[in-house]
Amino acid sequence: MKGLEIMHTPTYNRNYIIGIDFIRIISCIMILAFHSRGMLGLSYGFLNKYVDQGAIFCTIFFMISGFSLYLSNENKKFVDISELKEFYKRRCISIMPTFVVAWIVYY
Repeated sequence: MKGLEIMHTPTYNRNYIIGIDFIRIISCIMILAFHSRGMLGLSYGFLNKYVDQGAIFCTIFFMISGFSLYLSNENKKFVDISELKEFYKRRCISIMPTFVVAWIVYY
């Protein structure tokens, strides 16, 4: 990829693009602000015009997350059903705690 700096971090053994996590964090914060503004009626002052664009930040977040998943799994073939099961098992284990916390907080 031209223009993007890719590093190999030995502690996580994955490809890492500098700055991609920053964009994902900003998107996550804006999505949380969007939902808190809609559900709790919070106001963020001059940031309201940006917070109201929650759908854009949600799209950015999902695109970056998908790209990160691709980078972390690009060398896997997934030809065996057991590899797919293991992949989805790990995804569920990583997603469910956050989902449960969000569900409890908002409902």
